[in-house]
Amino acid sequence: MNVFKPFRGMSFLVKCRHYGVCGGCQLQHLPYREQVELKVSRLEKLFGFEPHEVYESPRRFYYRNRMDYVVGPGHVVGLKERGKWWRYVDLEECLLMSREADLAKNVFREFIKAEGLEPWDAKAQRGFVRYLVIREGKFTGERMCTVVTFKPMEERDYRALFSKFLELLEEKGIEVTSLYWGLNPYVTDVSYSFETRLIHGAPLIRERLLGNTYLIGVNSFFQSNPYTAELLVKKAVELLEPDGGKVYDLYCGVGTFSVEIGKHSKVVCVDSEREAIELLRENMRLNDVEGYEALNVKVERLRKLDADKVLLDPPRSGLHPKAVRLLARSKPKTVVYVSCNPKTQKRDITMLSRAGYKLEHLIFIDQFPQTEHMETIALLRQ
Repeated sequence: MNVFKPFRGMSFLVKCRHYGVCGGCQLQHLPYREQVELKVSRLEKLFGFEPHEVYESPRRFYYRNRMDYVVGPGHVVGLKERGKWWRYVDLEECLLMSREADLAKNVFREFIKAEGLEPWDAKAQRGFVRYLVIREGKFTGERMCTVVTFKPMEERDYRALFSKFLELLEEKGIEVTSLYWGLNPYVTDVSYSFETRLIHGAPLIRERLLGNTYLIGVNSFFQSNPYTAELLVKKAVELLEPDGGKVYDLYCGVGTFSVEIGKHSKVVCVDSEREAIELLRENMRLNDVEGYEALNVKVERLRKLDADKVLLDPPRSGLHPKAVRLLARSKPKTVVYVSCNPKTQKRDITMLSRAGYKLEHLIFIDQFPQTEHMETIALLRQ
């Protein structure tokens, strides 16, 4: 959905000075109601009908709980330029996360300049500092910062170096619950830390949704807009209608849905990430959920789903073909499919329809204001 076209008077609508160059937002030139209408029309074109329920985000700016700021030549710290993976925009401001995150990013830029740290060059595939990843608990006020580098360091070196960064943050009044150093020594375009070391504070931060407490780690997936995530969980569980029987939560992550499902039914939680399963167990314990089973395995490796109800929230790429076949041969009566990519969701639903599934209800929740991204919940029944 490439809808950005500059026009006279656009400056009255756009709040960010980097809009049009930065690739972070695509719809900021539109009034918010028009953004939602545009997304609804895209969904109607894709599915053949409008969503049965549409929900706006209660926050249009400063809603994200995670930003992965890239570091590039010239000590640029920001996001990728629109349409150019190798070029970065040096952001003075970003209206998607928080003012504190903005300030932390700017402090980090001055820090790596002062220390003479070599920034990553994506084209040349060399350098030292790659990312500053900031995570926040919007309902707890907790904050985690991770400095991701390409090359390893001795413990005494990274502790001494990044303790200086912590001191600069504290001087600016920015509270940091956790400060990590992370290592990503591979030529890859992701901020994932394959090795981590805690430099300061708690190993995890907390978030609260629907009265539940969730622990979040360096690499954990968590819904990026907590202000709509509460509604997302509530609506998904309502469609699932857990009634005491067994339920599968596929691609469960740290248990965003599992905790709520576990209050009503026995839930089998499946995820391929070991860290996610470990945190899921902690989150179940924190929220006094006992009736669950945790499986650290890829969904497509399961042989059968012995339950009538399944909730799934796969990555943007959608379901693995073997996962589609798993659902087709297991034939749970109810499938609730949560997705951040309606195109792959529609593709998977089309394949599942051949196994007798019918799309009965579609919900659109605008989790990503100012951007083209969409979050949908689909109810499928046999």
